[in-house]
Amino acid sequence: MTTILDIAKMANVSKSTVSRVINGQPGVSQKSKNKVLEVINQTNFLPNKAARTLKSSDSNSILILFHRPSKVTVKNPFYLEIVSEISVILESYGYDIILQTYLETVSEIESTKSKIANQLVKGIIILSSPLDETFFKELDKLSIPTIIVGKITNTYKNIYSVDTDNYRDSYRLVECLVNFGHQNIVCIHPPADVNVSKDRVSGYLDCLKDNHLQVDKNNIVETGYTINQTLKDIDYLFRSKREFSAIFATDIIRALCVYKKANEYNLRIPDDLSIICFSSDVYSPFFFPEPSGIEIPIFELAKSVSQQLLKLINKENMTCHTEIIDTKFTLTNSIKKI
Repeated sequence: MTTILDIAKMANVSKSTVSRVINGQPGVSQKSKNKVLEVINQTNFLPNKAARTLKSSDSNSILILFHRPSKVTVKNPFYLEIVSEISVILESYGYDIILQTYLETVSEIESTKSKIANQLVKGIIILSSPLDETFFKELDKLSIPTIIVGKITNTYKNIYSVDTDNYRDSYRLVECLVNFGHQNIVCIHPPADVNVSKDRVSGYLDCLKDNHLQVDKNNIVETGYTINQTLKDIDYLFRSKREFSAIFATDIIRALCVYKKANEYNLRIPDDLSIICFSSDVYSPFFFPEPSGIEIPIFELAKSVSQQLLKLINKENMTCHTEIIDTKFTLTNSIKKI
């Protein structure tokens, strides 16, 4: 475990200088302060005061990990809603919540290991599941109760998952457009490095194939993580003047950007463009017309995740490794029959 003395040696400063930086005391040059802070960040050093504070709560902390960097997660409605719901539930049981982003680097894995080794957390919740499960394999070795919000493709001893059937729901949404006569359908999705994106695109593709419709790779638009990049990508789609009658947006952010760009290009929904998406009961009512789609059951997901984690912490028997939460389809005036 890294100590203040280790930090001092790596930063080439005195132990007292490190102590002053940690406690926010004056008398340290900006250059030395920056060096100390850089080493602390690189080593994920947790000062003894903070460790004592967390340990004094009898390790009653739950670590929530994001697969995306913080600049992306703080602007994503799904993450904001589900973290809020999970926090309310777990805090009612006396648990504190620690939030941490991770990108599967060695230092981030070591940071998580450090928190567990120092008994700072009793359980972990990971929001979304990457295609590469290397991190999960490392995490499973630490023998700490863990719940993934998303699909896992391997079986683990200490890791369980709660998810919706993204493939089935995606297929159903695209099939709705097909049944309304649409044949040229664009799919707009975020980067497919997580299972949810991959499964939703797969549902789109298989539905087209099963209905004997041509799959045009140009109709599959992968956007960036951020809203600004997504708007640019959709703007490029509209400027290309390709012919399509409907858009399937794989999440509410993509749908929001489609609505905004459709308005800028004077495209009326549904007269000029039909749209269907994975929707949100919080944000969808602010769209006009409200989009047809499948609502993500945020509260049900949060409730199941919290209950499953509490069972693991309390060493109760688990009946299955994966729980699938039901979803609800809503048809509105965002689709035109052609």
